[in-house]
Amino acid sequence: GFLARVQQAAATLADGLAAIATRHAAVVHEVRGMGLLRAIDLRADAPFGPAALGTAAREEGLLLVRGGDRALRLLPPLTVTDDEIHEALARLDAALTRLSLTEGAAS
Repeated sequence: GFLARVQQAAATLADGLAAIATRHAAVVHEVRGMGLLRAIDLRADAPFGPAALGTAAREEGLLLVRGGDRALRLLPPLTVTDDEIHEALARLDAALTRLSLTEGAAS
């Protein structure tokens, strides 16, 4: 049952990140990864970079890890719950929204 639970959690995370990528298509280039190891890749023309998104996410209570020039990784534990995934997605969405409004208006 443990592996099935991890696979279900990975699908929940992937679906949520896909929805965020669609909602923030102006700044998100793609979402990639396998299982629970996922990355969000920012567009080259986004008004902010991964460092700013990492800071904004941290201010929302979400820790992200740099994963390349334009990407940040989400690395939840195998024991992550659906509620924790939804909370992380909400925090990521809030960080992207805030940056898009403040940095987008500044450029």
